[in-house]
Amino acid sequence: MPIKGKSSSNYVNDLRIAYLVERLKTDDKLCSLMVVDIGKEIGFRNTNSFPKASYDHTGVRPSYYMKRTSKNWFGHESVRETSS
Repeated sequence: MPIKGKSSSNYVNDLRIAYLVERLKTDDKLCSLMVVDIGKEIGFRNTNSFPKASYDHTGVRPSYYMKRTSKNWFGHESVRETSS
């Protein structure tokens, strides 16, 4: 049954990504993981599902975020520091 015009799996994926975005703001350990491991951490079983779901939800690929550790997915300053 569709929830908010989405399939239930897409709705759950959106919840996972929203949860992840909040965790990445404060969880340095999570930020240090590889993209595939982050996907597993938040419940994605298929390695291809997480990058697609995160892009669909945020408009940004997870690998882009991981390369730009000084910014979070929405372009705000991160709580993490980067080496200059």
